[in-house]
Amino acid sequence: MLAAACPGLAQANTEPKPITAPQPGDSFVHLSGPKVGQPVVAEDLQIGAPKLAYPIDPASGEVRRARASQVVLTRLDPALMSDETREVAWNGIVAYSAICTHNGCPVTGMRNPHTLLCPCHESEFDIADKGKVVHGPAQRRLANLPLKTTGDAIMVAGPFSGIIGAQTK
Repeated sequence: MLAAACPGLAQANTEPKPITAPQPGDSFVHLSGPKVGQPVVAEDLQIGAPKLAYPIDPASGEVRRARASQVVLTRLDPALMSDETREVAWNGIVAYSAICTHNGCPVTGMRNPHTLLCPCHESEFDIADKGKVVHGPAQRRLANLPLKTTGDAIMVAGPFSGIIGAQTK
C-alpha cells in the first residue's frame, strides 16, 4: 500500500545494492596522498611504507568506497613471510583490511617493516604471518586479501580471509 502511494519507494527497494567488498579481478586506487584516485602499481609500494587503497571495479570503473573495503597494501621481504602469507601475497606485496579487529579504528601505521599498527589502542598485527595479533587488545587477526597481478596492476584474487573490523556481541 505504501509503495502504491510512493512509487519511488517500490523502485528503491527493488534496485540491487552496489557491491562494496573487494571482488576478484578488482585493482586498487590510492585512497590518499599525492596519487589519490590513481591506480596503485607495484613500484608505489615499499617495505615499511603502507598505502591505503580502495578496490575499483574493472568493468564499470567504479571505486568501491565503503569503509569496510579499505585495504592496506605494503611490501615485505618474502623471506620473512610465513608459507601461508606467501600463498596470498604477490612478489612480496600483501593486502589486509584497514579496519582494526578490536574497535574498528583505521589501521594506518607500522611499528616495524612487518607489523601494522592501530594507533587507537596500539594493537599490532604481524603481516608476515597472515595478520596475526602480536600486541594489544585485538583478539582476531586482520583479514587478508589474496593478490595476483596482470602487467603492472595489482589485483584481488579472492575474498577477504575473515571478518572485517570489530565483532559486535
